[in-house]
Amino acid sequence: MSKKIRNGKNVDCTPEEEAAREKRRAEFWGKPAGKSHTPECAERFIRITVSQARRLQTLKPPPYVTIFQVLLFESFRQHGRPFPLPADALEENGGFSRWTQRRAIVQLEEAGLISVERQD
Repeated sequence: MSKKIRNGKNVDCTPEEEAAREKRRAEFWGKPAGKSHTPECAERFIRITVSQARRLQTLKPPPYVTIFQVLLFESFRQHGRPFPLPADALEENGGFSRWTQRRAIVQLEEAGLISVERQD
């Protein structure tokens, strides 16, 4: 149920007000009244651009693609901010050895898919 401000207070809309609001919204957007948004997906997802998909096709070992997907999802969770990635995180998520992780990160960086800040 949506809210509205009445007498300076945030209160619930009545069903009639909600219906009128949906009708106005439908008229404005040219859509039928009712649910105005797509249903939320219960599964986790990642968004890959076309250019990223093309670059991923050049990477041959499949674990590198999986590692990129894990990194992309973590980037989504961190709202695009830089994040530390301990080697244990990929080892637990995908069973990748530290050597495989290291090679994958170097290749992903060379392909321009990720940027890495190394700390000593």
